[in-house]
Amino acid sequence: MPYTKRFSHTAAVVMVALIAGVVLVGFAPAATPPPASMLTMTPSPTEPEPADSAGPVSIRFLGRSSFLIVAPDGQRFVTDPFYQLPIPFPEGIEADVVVISHAHIDHFAYWLVEGNPVVVMGEESWQFGLTTITGYPSRHGEYGDGQTGDNTIFVFQIGDVKLVHLGDFGEIEDDAVYDAIRDADVVFVPISEIAGIPQHTIMPFMEEINAGTVVPMHWFYPGEGATGGTLRSFRSRAADKTDVIDMDELLVEPGMPYQVVVLPEWSPEN
Repeated sequence: MPYTKRFSHTAAVVMVALIAGVVLVGFAPAATPPPASMLTMTPSPTEPEPADSAGPVSIRFLGRSSFLIVAPDGQRFVTDPFYQLPIPFPEGIEADVVVISHAHIDHFAYWLVEGNPVVVMGEESWQFGLTTITGYPSRHGEYGDGQTGDNTIFVFQIGDVKLVHLGDFGEIEDDAVYDAIRDADVVFVPISEIAGIPQHTIMPFMEEINAGTVVPMHWFYPGEGATGGTLRSFRSRAADKTDVIDMDELLVEPGMPYQVVVLPEWSPEN
């Protein structure tokens, strides 16, 4: 049976060390979840509960690869909450579910999301009201001295709306995963090059999978000491292929057009 996971701080570190195989340097969370003696698993419903499917899906950008996604039935999802960046994770963000693509600290800070959310990771399928979330395997983009690792691509099916969050995808090894991510209304794609694919290949790949609206994520900030793809360079490349539009909030309905939408990072004003 598919399951969801509620993590303690201790269990999170074990997951990082044993499953992800990554080392967290200077890991010191700003807020610690209530203590728990072990990792627990809570079965999710096998059938969706009745839900109102009317209305669009709302998407706001929180920073890095993190988005607040609100389904028409009110279910709130946060992807890849981050820690230890030049900008802090926004305070006061509440969710019902946190979805984590991989256990790097700039994607794994579930404890910063309020509302006692369920945390999901891995290659399974979960049902939350109107929304089905399915994880698919991929490889993380190369970083450091050619290091890589596991990364989960998540497909959100929210009524007739399909969203694909690529995490830090660098390579897909299974043709079935390509089939699963085709024809999405929205694709969230990393543009830093270090954590994903080269920028010049992004838009051709979006065309290959017949993406609708493309939302860039995971670029580097001044002061991080990293070089790679920037938002400015991606805008320039994308503008050769389609329209590039700035929006405060993306409202998604079935059949989204082929375009690039740049969302601003969260602030209380937007």
